[in-house]
Amino acid sequence: MFSEWGISIPIIIIALFFLGFIIMLNSRRIMKLVLNSIVGIISLLLYNMLLSGITGVYIGINLVTVFVVTILGIPGFILLIILNLIL
Repeated sequence: MFSEWGISIPIIIIALFFLGFIIMLNSRRIMKLVLNSIVGIISLLLYNMLLSGITGVYIGINLVTVFVVTILGIPGFILLIILNLIL
């Protein structure tokens, strides 16, 4: 039984090591996406509560707007406002 697992165990350990390394490398990107989404959703909420009555433009919070704000951050939020003003 050990001869069957003898070569597999080191390969599995090396694969797990590289998987952990890849995850650690991309953790900055994941944290950036999480931070962008938090800032974007808060900005959408604050805009809708405070400024939508003044500007007359309400931005609905749905999967598309959250996705745009998550990927683009504050520029995505400004893009949504401009698109709502134009359309």
